[in-house]
Amino acid sequence: MRWLTLLFAHAIASWVTFGVAWAHTLAQPNRPPLNGEFWQVFLVTEGAAPVWLPVSLCIYRPALTDEVLGMAGVYLLSALITWWLLFRLARRRLERRRVAAGLCGRCGYDIRATPQRCPECGQTVTPAPIAAAR
Repeated sequence: MRWLTLLFAHAIASWVTFGVAWAHTLAQPNRPPLNGEFWQVFLVTEGAAPVWLPVSLCIYRPALTDEVLGMAGVYLLSALITWWLLFRLARRRLERRRVAAGLCGRCGYDIRATPQRCPECGQTVTPAPIAAAR
């Protein structure tokens, strides 16, 4: 599961980085016209960004210019933010599953015998909401 989370964070970061590169290209005064061919190239490169970004760095070995360093900064920032959000989402999902099963949300210890506080980690337990009977 962790490798899948890292792969997803890499994909999001690659798409954001290529988006920044495209925005920089479109800001140039001698840019190509935005016709149908441009959008086809844009969609292919954006779609293949998670694979193409590391491959292109290995093939072309670009010099460390301000533009390359800026793209690396965008990539790292977006990858870290995406990974952090995915980690938080997975942690909250795990905690909800544990609480619904009668376990401590933090450590997973069975707290059905001591519903106020977890004897393993000491966390105060908030009771799970009981579904209303129909």
